[in-house]
Amino acid sequence: MNPESIMVSICCTTYNHENYIEKALDGFLMQKTTFNIEIIVHDDASTDSTQTIIKKYQDAHPGLINPILQKVNQFSQGIKPSPNFVWPKARGKYIALCEADDYWVDEYKLQKQVDALEANDQYAISFHDTQIIDQDDVLIESSKLKQARRKEHISQSRLIRGILLPTLTVVFRRDLLVRLGDLNTATKDIINVDRLVFSLLGQFGGAHFAENVIPANYRRHSGGIWSGKQMIAKKRNLVETTLRIYELIDPKFKLIVADELFLRRLQLAREYIKVKSYNECIINYKLALSDFAFRINFVLNLVLESLKMIYTFLFRR
Repeated sequence: MNPESIMVSICCTTYNHENYIEKALDGFLMQKTTFNIEIIVHDDASTDSTQTIIKKYQDAHPGLINPILQKVNQFSQGIKPSPNFVWPKARGKYIALCEADDYWVDEYKLQKQVDALEANDQYAISFHDTQIIDQDDVLIESSKLKQARRKEHISQSRLIRGILLPTLTVVFRRDLLVRLGDLNTATKDIINVDRLVFSLLGQFGGAHFAENVIPANYRRHSGGIWSGKQMIAKKRNLVETTLRIYELIDPKFKLIVADELFLRRLQLAREYIKVKSYNECIINYKLALSDFAFRINFVLNLVLESLKMIYTFLFRR
């Protein structure tokens, strides 16, 4: 297949998904499009039969399914599979994401999302809704985006703030990913890689909500209830991710991210109160106040610059 003719690179990551990966692959293969696609599947040294299943599908669809089969687990060494191995191999104009324990339902999903992005340059990303199912395919919730505010197009500023989009629904422009530069370094020690990348892509536009796509199936495994300490770890990861976004984002968007960082630190401080870790709570309140002071200073500088420009325009012509 001519690399220049590929419109969408489907990027799938997997580890020990022998019970689920066939549904994911079938969801890719059933896509009906007017353009060419490729399927890149990265297996992170599974200890079950996942790699055997991938090879079987590769043999049945030569040239379409391109596997990356690791012999040593990369994630356990702190190496993120997507930015290090999968995305660099993509050749399509667009990249579509889906992990191997989730799967698509709409056979026209890619066509609908690509059509929307082709017609709307102001969007960097397209996404849609998902259902939540358990490990036995039993429906848990009919919508992962049941809040009305999430079932809509996402503005550039909201996307930059780090709003979480369902990864298995996302299609984005590959050329924008290239413009982000070295994502290997950018994602180092970051748990929420998708959130970080989607936020950085927000520098180039908002996110289109594809209302006409049938919801995909997001799989929630057992053991997903957060304890108090686990919730602290989750909130701390969000702070670390937002801080990394702040470090990497274009300066003209830093105020947006600083505002989000302020809120994230307050949320983390409240979680520390719940488990009576008062020293950690105080540290995060102080950091939040520092973020707030930055926001005030940033705005004041903008006002002063504007006043200087007005003065120059009025009195020095």
